Amino acid sequence: MKKLTRLFLAGMLLLNITTPYYSAQAESEDSNNGVDEIIANMTLEEKVVQTLMPDFRNWEVDGEEVGVTELNDDIRQIFADYQFGGVILFAENVVETEQTARLVYQMQASQVESDHLPLLIGIDQEGGIVNRLGSGTQLPGNMALGATNDPEYSKLAGDIIGSELEALGINVNFAPSVDINNNPKNPVIGLRSFSSDPEIVSEHGLSYIEGIKEHNVAVAAKHFPGHGDTDVDSHFGLPVVDKSFDELMDNELLPFKAVMDADTDMIMTAHIQFPQLESETKVSDEDGSDILLPATLSPAILTNLVRDEMAYEGIVITDALNMEAIANNFGEVETSILSKKAGADILLMPVIIRSNDDLALLDEVIQGLVDAVESEEIPMDNIDNSVRRILTLKDELGLLEDDFLSQSEDEVVTNATEIVGSEMNRANEREISNHAVTLIENTQAALPIQPEADDHVLFITADPNQVPGTEFSIDRMRLEESLSSDFTYEVLTYNEESQFTDFADAISQASHVIVYTSMVDESSLAADNFRTAIPQEIFTYAKEQGIPTVQVSINKPYDAVNFTDNDAILISYGYNGMDPTEGGQEPVASFGPNIPAVVEVIFGVTSSEEGPTGQLPVDLPVIEDGVLSPTEVAYPVGYHSEDWN
Repeated sequence: MKKLTRLFLAGMLLLNITTPYYSAQAESEDSNNGVDEIIANMTLEEKVVQTLMPDFRNWEVDGEEVGVTELNDDIRQIFADYQFGGVILFAENVVETEQTARLVYQMQASQVESDHLPLLIGIDQEGGIVNRLGSGTQLPGNMALGATNDPEYSKLAGDIIGSELEALGINVNFAPSVDINNNPKNPVIGLRSFSSDPEIVSEHGLSYIEGIKEHNVAVAAKHFPGHGDTDVDSHFGLPVVDKSFDELMDNELLPFKAVMDADTDMIMTAHIQFPQLESETKVSDEDGSDILLPATLSPAILTNLVRDEMAYEGIVITDALNMEAIANNFGEVETSILSKKAGADILLMPVIIRSNDDLALLDEVIQGLVDAVESEEIPMDNIDNSVRRILTLKDELGLLEDDFLSQSEDEVVTNATEIVGSEMNRANEREISNHAVTLIENTQAALPIQPEADDHVLFITADPNQVPGTEFSIDRMRLEESLSSDFTYEVLTYNEESQFTDFADAISQASHVIVYTSMVDESSLAADNFRTAIPQEIFTYAKEQGIPTVQVSINKPYDAVNFTDNDAILISYGYNGMDPTEGGQEPVASFGPNIPAVVEVIFGVTSSEEGPTGQLPVDLPVIEDGVLSPTEVAYPVGYHSEDWN
């Protein structure tokens, strides 16, 4: 049995090889006095703007929006005119390591040049399917981390992410998601959750945070009070969780209580209605109906629950206020006022800024907040307390030190290029991903595949971008001499336009057939949906031909029990692909490690001589006629098959 060598030394943290981006974290006895002095000298408008964190994802150029990869004159002037507390970066901003390091440096330099407070610069670098850095270490995602059944892997993942963000100068990570994925129909959390078990989520969430905090990076656990038990995506609608306080305390709130008690820097809110916690309504701008205030706008949740009941003293930051759950029902000014009244400290993306024309609306939001404070609709203590929390975090991150930005831009770039996507980080990513792969069934001894000369192995993927990762994994194993070069292989792809007949000839010529299946949502499980129909026809036809088959569930793992006539089932917990121009070589750009890992396992390259070590981090419900059972479980949390040759 081929074993994947353990690729990191136990207890060795990346901190030992990471040079801080700026000065080290400050610990001064008079830091609170310094923060209070800054606040005492701020105008009300400056305080209000300090609570805003916009994005500059795109900028309008000649009538078209283009990604912002460097500071243009317009944005530079905006930074001079507005003393924002921070900004959030997106994939459009962080395309490549040198470019990202220079952009972040330029943002902070613009603050120093304008005598402004340095910025909190945030990003959603969760790992897995929510990954922003174009050239960083992507990692397999939270559900894969949960599947390792080893919180040390979550700590290592956080350590890798923290090291890369610190090297780039990004000082806030909007991660991890500590939502419990206790609703398999959830359209937005899914693989972003560690588990459907609150204890597993708590343990891995704390370990992930511990890893990040080895570096000069703040974290924001999300989405409070819990987005796991929803079947609506708050990016596009307004979900409802109709649970009592006691029910939430027994489940959704447990991981949040754990991270709050550990003094986590920030908690990010969810745009979700909790009718048993909040009864106040507002009239919707969309249809004039009365709607319950979602958590982001709810004093009962952000003040009574967060501050009073749970005694949390850190920063409360909203999820993006331009998401449709909020934007469709409330205007920008009203949303900002309601969020502040509810108890939010930082308003994330209160206005979409894509050109100078959008500054008029930004000014309206700022003036609306100022007017609300002056009229005592928002107490002054509310604003002062928020600014104090924000500046205290900046102080802890070393942003208020005299020697802030002590390195030159070129020095920052040199350091970043050595750390981001480094050989060590990629090696650890590979180890974690391999350890997560879970074997559900192998009763026909189809795995591992040990191809003989003249064998022809057929892979059929669910998306073209999964082809390069499949090929890369095989080529890498051959280069490492852990896989024979005597056999041939082929990688095809099915899609909505595919017919089973497109693959019949290739199947007939194969010695083994591996099919990637992808559950996007519950509709994917229907017998007439191509995501079920094509794989099922392939499995049935191959069985008739006496050809062994392997199903690889690459997306939400619940479809692992939706097929018949397959001889083995593996779960990878991730479907991200690879830049097709980088297939067959060690990639430079960020890529999904899950598919290369599961391909290794298919050919017997595993993290243990006994076979795959991953365990289910979620229950797999019984599926009947394409519908997930709400009560019957086919395979429980912790299950894994030990049928391995």
